Amino acid sequence: MFKIPQSIFIFLESLKPGNQTKLIELFHKTLLTNEPEMILFMITRQLRLLLVLNDAKSNENISEIKSLAPWQLGKLKKQSSFFKSFELIAAYQKLYKIDLEQKTGKSSLSLVQSLDFFLLDL
Repeated sequence: MFKIPQSIFIFLESLKPGNQTKLIELFHKTLLTNEPEMILFMITRQLRLLLVLNDAKSNENISEIKSLAPWQLGKLKKQSSFFKSFELIAAYQKLYKIDLEQKTGKSSLSLVQSLDFFLLDL
């Protein structure tokens, strides 16, 4: 079984506007035990869950939301309250662009650098 280091979850729970200094610190700590591609995947997943939870009408039929433990759901709902819907949508679009540019070789930045800029802009 593949065990994900705890540091990535601490980092993901810290994703919120105005928390850039802590995010950058935790991101680089997380890089010590996780590949940047894994971190990109996990950030994307986290923002997708936050986006769904930010819109109460849309989360009723999402299987990934239904499978969360009550404590996980509570943490995610609280975290989603720090964002406006348009902020989550914009962040999700930026992650898509980062992923696309990395996969097509169109970025002059490394994935780590791209994620640093993403987190500073959150």
